[in-house]
Amino acid sequence: MGQSINRRELLRRTSLSALGLAALPALSATANAAQQMAAEFQSRGRIKHSVAQWTYSFISLEEL
Repeated sequence: MGQSINRRELLRRTSLSALGLAALPALSATANAAQQMAAEFQSRGRIKHSVAQWTYSFISLEEL
């Protein structure tokens, strides 16, 4: 036999389902934006690095 649920439980489950369905477009838009940013970052090419000597004061300039 199935479980019977009371009115409060039915309202709680219904409202949670509605909230979940309402959040789907926002999650989809966020995922699309993240994919687009990742694609733009990958197409830039190599990253140029530099080192500031003052952050490595414990190493001589030749070692750096």
